Amino acid sequence: MLIELKGLAAMGTQRSNLLPDVPTGMESAMPGFQALTWFGIVAPANTPKEIVEKLYEELVRAMAASDVTEKLAQGGFLVATTTPREMSALIKSDSDRMGDIVKQANVKVD
Repeated sequence: MLIELKGLAAMGTQRSNLLPDVPTGMESAMPGFQALTWFGIVAPANTPKEIVEKLYEELVRAMAASDVTEKLAQGGFLVATTTPREMSALIKSDSDRMGDIVKQANVKVD
């Protein structure tokens, strides 16, 4: 059985390189909405700053490698690196935003 699917919206801030004809949610019916999936590396809060900086430098170098960016692009991922401070702010911002959504929806854990 063949099932045909039609993409309605990509939830990022820009169109997917895998589905360039599918508009973003912000372009279609959901102005201001985005639901990004991101991956990050974290370390314990008491990790010395020098180690955090070295890890950050090596991760930026690895993510800039053409074979890494090409492989990730094949899976529909866009490589974007952030500083440790920016990542911390992103985690807090997304946690706050999603926490508000969970509260508004009155989601309960069984």
